[in-house]
Formats: sequence, structure tokens, C-alpha cells
Amino acid sequence: MKFAQLLEKLPNLERLVLDKTDVVIRKSWPEVLLKHKNGNKFKELRLTIHNAVFNVGSLAKFIVVS
Repeated sequence: MKFAQLLEKLPNLERLVLDKTDVVIRKSWPEVLLKHKNGNKFKELRLTIHNAVFNVGSLAKFIVVS
């Protein structure tokens, strides 16, 4: 399963913890969070990221918006 698919299926997500999982998290994950964010319900995010290359600016936007 892809990260975007997971967020699509759980639109009212408040807490997401993906420490040991088979979910595919690509370098565009901050953009995916912004795209699928629904309201201000999102409170906690914990991910194990094996590839530390991603758009920090998009992550900052998500944090500011949330």
C-alpha cells in the first residue's frame, strides 16, 4: 500500500504511527500530507523514513497549517 492510498482511505485521521510497516513512503510524502489533510484533525505523525530526501518546505507548510 502507498502512503497516499492510506491517507485517501482515512480522511479524518488524527494520529498516524508508521514505525514498522510495508507502506511505501516516497520522497513526496510532505506534499501527500498537504493534499490529503482534511481540516485541522491531524495531531500526531510518527514515521520511520529510510530515505531522508524530501521537500522540507512542504513539511513546514503542513506543520504551520496544522
